[in-house]
Amino acid sequence: MSIRIMMILVISLLITACGDFGLFSPPQAFSEKTLSGSGTDKVALIHITGVISSIPKEGIFNSHPSILQEVTAQLRLAQKDTSVKAIILAINSPGGSVTASDILYNEINRIRMEGNKKIYTLMMDVAASGGYYIALASHSIMAHPTSITGSIGVIVTRISIAETLKSIGIETSTVTSGAMKDMGSILRKPTPEETNIVRAIVDSMNTRFQHLVTENRPQAQTHTLYKDGRILTANQALDMGLIDSIGYFEDTLTQIKKELNIEKVKVVTYRRTDLPDGTEYSNMSMKLGEERFIPEAFSLEAGFHYLWLPNML
Repeated sequence: MSIRIMMILVISLLITACGDFGLFSPPQAFSEKTLSGSGTDKVALIHITGVISSIPKEGIFNSHPSILQEVTAQLRLAQKDTSVKAIILAINSPGGSVTASDILYNEINRIRMEGNKKIYTLMMDVAASGGYYIALASHSIMAHPTSITGSIGVIVTRISIAETLKSIGIETSTVTSGAMKDMGSILRKPTPEETNIVRAIVDSMNTRFQHLVTENRPQAQTHTLYKDGRILTANQALDMGLIDSIGYFEDTLTQIKKELNIEKVKVVTYRRTDLPDGTEYSNMSMKLGEERFIPEAFSLEAGFHYLWLPNML
């Protein structure tokens, strides 16, 4: 096959992708889509998928709103709709930045405190660290039998290339206005004092996380194993009081109908693109396409994270 023919094929594939996923076009406004059921009472299903971040998703040709923006926008649409009686958060996330996780927790908790809508969390594959953090704001937490959760705590990771540079004969020189101005530089190893400063910040942020667990899940106070940051199975989390039940989407829906005394509900979601034959497992809130080419690990922002990090770096 000639190079010219190969180039034509590649361009054709890109044009097809653009038509399907809007690689060159900006995101469209959210619109409500019915997934199942009928009636005047609605249950809004909102997917929280991927690393929780305030950074837009960068693609090959353009960028799309961050997960923080996308989820917040959907929460506010559901909040304004008086027909929405409950919100289901389908969480499939290893967590993310401390601040983005905390903002989402605050958004969800604000809706809960208003008392007009019940918030239910349904854990998917993973709802760990920041994923669990935001679940704490819901009235009830259900996990699938095979869900992974826990990883309650804080992590900050830095890379040092000092030894590598030294091995190839490169020396660096930095002039700073203060002894700690270049703290965290990859060009040298951290000093013990710098490590202690970072440790104090990590401990402070972890204290906030642990406090929210105690405040929202008082039944978990008799257990201590989760405090070391370990991941947990659904059964372990249930035994520790970190979740309320184990089941599937239909079980969450049954629980909502029973607790709100509703016979019929219409399950809706918010999407920027239409998806024929969509189900409760469809996650098409954002345009797809270039996101699949850019691993999230490469766009992970520096700083402190409520994040389970088994294979992200």
